[in-house]
Amino acid sequence: MSNTGDLGIWLEYRVSKTPKLNGMAERMNRTVMKRVWSILADAKLSKTFWVEALMTTVYVINRSPSTPLDRDTPQRVWTGKDIDI
Repeated sequence: MSNTGDLGIWLEYRVSKTPKLNGMAERMNRTVMKRVWSILADAKLSKTFWVEALMTTVYVINRSPSTPLDRDTPQRVWTGKDIDI
């Protein structure tokens, strides 16, 4: 890892085509999928609603406070605009 300066950005080099080496992305993928399957099971929906459950899950995650962002929301960080929660 190398620091790129005052921007607080860290470069991490990974082998391409090996997502399992990126633990953070794998944990997020697992979290998203668990929430998707929970939505489908709780609502007793068939797998045909998988995409809608996925989009809903990601929508909620992007608008929920995040600890790595000092309890700010990813949506507000990315757009720079206040959102109505």
